Amino acid sequence: MTTPSSIRRYALLGWPVRHSLSPPMQEAGFAALGIAATYGLIEVAPADLAGRVDALRREGYAGWNATVPHKEAMAALVDDLDAEAAAAGTVNTVVHSGGRLAGYSTDGYGLAQSLAESFGLGLAGARVAFVGVGGAARATAVHMALTGAADITLINRTLSRAEALAD
Repeated sequence: MTTPSSIRRYALLGWPVRHSLSPPMQEAGFAALGIAATYGLIEVAPADLAGRVDALRREGYAGWNATVPHKEAMAALVDDLDAEAAAAGTVNTVVHSGGRLAGYSTDGYGLAQSLAESFGLGLAGARVAFVGVGGAARATAVHMALTGAADITLINRTLSRAEALAD
């Protein structure tokens, strides 16, 4: 029997986020796998992000996802970063375990899997271009570099942000 205290809580943090279809998709996945969990939406202004992350930790959330505009800021709010998240300077997935927050960057992996499954495209030797270097693009460009893309072109209205990612 599942009790309310045994149901794991997850959420998507963004600003704005109320338009997201993530809760029904995530909860369908939980149900299909027999996982007792909920997935909600939490709108949080950028200035309130650090306080909200502390509250989620205290409230016992098992984890959350970060979306626009929080991916870069989230990287500074977790206790541990995986290598890809550290290289990209972005976090879109947080796992709360043992009182610690582990941050991961899964955007690049997700896109690579979609390209492989849907179009049979691999990244090794690929030539790719990014228009914009926000959180998802940063994560994806780093993933592509780490998995063997031959050439990555970064196009951004602020040259210094593109140069920082290139470095």
